[in-house]
Amino acid sequence: MNNYLPALIQSLVLYLLLSLSYYGWGRMLTRILRIKEQSNLYAAINIWLGWAVTLFLFQILHLFISMTAFVVAPIFIIGILFSLKSVVYIFKIKPPNHLTILKLIPVFLTLFTIVVWIASRSMVSPTNYDTGLYHLNSIRWIESYPIILGLGNLHYRLAFNQSFFLYAAALNFHPFFDHGSAIANSYLFLLTFATMIGFLSPAIKQPSILVQSHPFKFLPAIFVLPPLGYLALTSNGLASPSPDLASTLLQVTMFIILTYGIAEWLDGVRYLNHLALLLTLLAATSVTIKLSNLAFATVILIFVLIYTWPLTQKKIRELIFFSPATLMVIVWCLSGFLLSGAPLFPSTIGYIPVVWAVPKERIIDAANWIYSWAREPEVYYTQVLGNWNWLKPWLWIIFHQSTTKLEIVYPLVLSVLLFLITGFILLFNIRKSIQILEWAILIPVILTLIYWFFTAPDPRFANASFFLLALSMLLLFLITMKKRVKKRVYIALLCLAFVIGNLQYVNYAITNRWTLKYISLSGYQAIPETHLVQMETTSGLLVYSPENGDQCWDAPLPCTPYFDLALMLRTPGNLGSGFELSR
Repeated sequence: MNNYLPALIQSLVLYLLLSLSYYGWGRMLTRILRIKEQSNLYAAINIWLGWAVTLFLFQILHLFISMTAFVVAPIFIIGILFSLKSVVYIFKIKPPNHLTILKLIPVFLTLFTIVVWIASRSMVSPTNYDTGLYHLNSIRWIESYPIILGLGNLHYRLAFNQSFFLYAAALNFHPFFDHGSAIANSYLFLLTFATMIGFLSPAIKQPSILVQSHPFKFLPAIFVLPPLGYLALTSNGLASPSPDLASTLLQVTMFIILTYGIAEWLDGVRYLNHLALLLTLLAATSVTIKLSNLAFATVILIFVLIYTWPLTQKKIRELIFFSPATLMVIVWCLSGFLLSGAPLFPSTIGYIPVVWAVPKERIIDAANWIYSWAREPEVYYTQVLGNWNWLKPWLWIIFHQSTTKLEIVYPLVLSVLLFLITGFILLFNIRKSIQILEWAILIPVILTLIYWFFTAPDPRFANASFFLLALSMLLLFLITMKKRVKKRVYIALLCLAFVIGNLQYVNYAITNRWTLKYISLSGYQAIPETHLVQMETTSGLLVYSPENGDQCWDAPLPCTPYFDLALMLRTPGNLGSGFELSR
């Protein structure tokens, strides 16, 4: 209990300093690219831009140096310096009158309570299984050494090349703080929440525009709030450096930005460069965080390409939207090649059999296990892949587990029903049909679900796809009805759609209200430990391995649950030299 207040203050101060730093880097990027900023959205957009920029800088730096406090602190400090002009401007603004302040006090207290609760929730001991399997071990390598050649030979999951671990390692400020795992996802969650509030700020000031404006403009941000609450109550990623939670938050944010941009375009706003730049950077970053975001990110980039195409006919400079994202993907592929010989590990596309490369047959084996385990866990992949026998047990899990019924079945059934209702209405009144651009919001979601189903259909890999599918159909249904009913009826339908769309989340929150108490009141809780044994390879390399199970947690380096006698250092006695397998 004595450690709680200092830990909470540390978290809150870090949230604030990170926001200032990311905002500064985002402002600097838009100035360099000479992009004007959208009025009520520029703060959140710049913070997201700055987050992507600093993550890119960390990827470049890690090619040559380990991510310690002496490396990452200057990057954050420079960002804070970039933001000082905006901070000074805020203090020069005339303060609101006392009546306005009194009205804002309840809002401020509510938001502050949410921030404190999220910070306290993120301090609990991590329970995410993959965090013990390889997340923390990846972070330890990042903060101890520059990128390691052939690290995938030690533990193939260390070759996944997920840039999110660079972000979490940077927040460790190693060796002074080392609680970056508690900050990483909790900060992104709060940033996502703040982004939704930023989108809704005009509607908060003038609620009538919710009905008057295009449904894409403000409604998506409103409909997202209950699922965010559900994520906060259920996700074990808040206390873990889990790229799964980060992927979900990024998909939600990109979708909201996309729908807002479409609404602005339909309202006649043609300058959306700020939003376009953010979408390209978030799409590229999401792929570097987890390859399963590839389909969603690709469609988002196609949307931006369609937007910029007329501009590039007049000004070649408009292609700057894609230059930062392109550089980011190139550096990420280079990192993947150095870790395993395969730029897109566990795919063998671009594989080069260099000395330190993970053998191609091992990469194929790893990919097969990933695809197989997502379909039918604990069954050897030769019995799963190449047939549809896995579908029946997979469907049983989907329709019988409480979490999958809530996160997959309910939104899927709701989406189908809304599609049928909307289609039936349009069939009898095609003169007021939905525009193609409005229907296009289904493309990233549907293609992502197809990609998910035919690669690794584990429910947790679907991220936000099923919720976004239901949200898309709710929006298309409301657009259809808005054109055909009176204002009062539309308002009633809007309220009904919000209730039906989020009924499962409200029900979960009520029946599982005890989860509100699942927070740490003792500060940052300890990371689980495992008993290790030390084993020696043929070359004399000493390797730690868990005595039971396959989780190393935050074990000393090198640690792997997959001991291999053939493993050897490229330079004897030097862990930083990299790993290879004796031939």
